[in-house]
Amino acid sequence: MAAYMFGKLPAKKDPRTLMFKKYLKPGLPEPPPAYNSLDRFIKTIGTDDVETLFPMLGNDRYGDCVMAGIAHAQTNFHALTGKLEVMSEAEVIRIYFELSGGVDSGLSVLSTLKHWKREGIGHHKIEGFVGLEEHDHSDIKNAIMLFGGVPLGFRVQNNAVSDFEHGKPWQPGPTDGGGHLVLGIAWKPNLVGVLTWGQLQWGTWEWWDAMVDESYCVLPPEARLPDFAPGYDFAALEQDIQLIAA
Repeated sequence: MAAYMFGKLPAKKDPRTLMFKKYLKPGLPEPPPAYNSLDRFIKTIGTDDVETLFPMLGNDRYGDCVMAGIAHAQTNFHALTGKLEVMSEAEVIRIYFELSGGVDSGLSVLSTLKHWKREGIGHHKIEGFVGLEEHDHSDIKNAIMLFGGVPLGFRVQNNAVSDFEHGKPWQPGPTDGGGHLVLGIAWKPNLVGVLTWGQLQWGTWEWWDAMVDESYCVLPPEARLPDFAPGYDFAALEQDIQLIAA
């Protein structure tokens, strides 16, 4: 039987984090009732095979879900520009233990995102990241539509693995304190879709509102391309990022 591990440390907040919504350009259309970023992959790289594109990456043996989620986000960014690039399991595990100090202790999402911007992960740096309003569903949907996917961390409900194994949507519920990072990429009227453990898992929006405690829109180098995220004022955001860093 497959094992399913977690590994997200308790959420941290940084008051300096810029917010995604501020940089939306006027006139952006309302998100549709349903959307799936995997549909874009068919057009760009010719496949939407979740298990191949977004594999387990050691999260069946170690609490490296934060690193696995970052690797999935990188695959997502590259695929949207027609490039197929999947980090190897060995590389993900190596970086995980490097960042964790050599112990299987899990990682902080915020600290890892900062490292990704400052030092790079898997030979790639990001331009930065912005926070999302977790309980504003339009905010989440706009970020997924423009950037393909959003890393999100949640407090793991006790029946998460059982529901995953039985193909049931995640529902809110009691938790023993564990945390998990996944990549949000899709939604339906009553459900939100995330990538985890080599599959697309659905959860109710009630689950999202109750269990998600941190979510971000990550800005890859591809964001500089004029047609990568139309409707987003990346130039204005970049100026603000530089001001914060000064």
